[in-house]
Amino acid sequence: MTTRNIFSQKIKPNPNQSNILVDPVYNPTGKTITSKTELARGITIAKFLGGRGDGASLNHITKDEDRAQLARNLYVHAQAMILVNQDEAEFGGYRLVVDEGIYKPGPTETPTADSINDLAQNGRAIAYKLYNERGLVDIPVQFDLAVYWKDSILYEKIICDYDKFNPDGSIDFQIILVVPNISSTFTGNFSKKLETRYNGKVQSANELIEILE
Repeated sequence: MTTRNIFSQKIKPNPNQSNILVDPVYNPTGKTITSKTELARGITIAKFLGGRGDGASLNHITKDEDRAQLARNLYVHAQAMILVNQDEAEFGGYRLVVDEGIYKPGPTETPTADSINDLAQNGRAIAYKLYNERGLVDIPVQFDLAVYWKDSILYEKIICDYDKFNPDGSIDFQIILVVPNISSTFTGNFSKKLETRYNGKVQSANELIEILE
């Protein structure tokens, strides 16, 4: 395991509680929430259903208030995505993809409280990958994205999640973006925590560290 030292310094978060300025065009409040509900230009809830070919739907979320909560949480994710999509100077030629989206537990499954799967049930935790023009994950640039988000958006936690579980031994890297439950007035406790994981183990609980092959 190696690191690129330029990015291994401690990055201090700035805890704060903030109101979200909601674009009235994409404000989900009062709308019937479906997979077609648009949260930003070109970004619907369907973008966050499943991931890596694992299809999902909203059929298992039957209560209107639960769908409304999901939409508010995903609104924050949509703003993070649109920021990247529109920044041609930093990420032109790259494509941000939801790698693991809304989590639907199995019939007898109860996710561990506050685990990523638990938080993914209502859109609080979503995992992303950044692909280059050749359709490959660009690990250094994806780490730059984590740092970019750290400086540019509201969040509860950003996790750089690495593992070497691929059959060929190559490194896999996701950015997991966690947001708080967003209230009906679009406020949230954005504590801006940072974490780095390697093979499921926390390497740092207060900084982003790049791990290279």
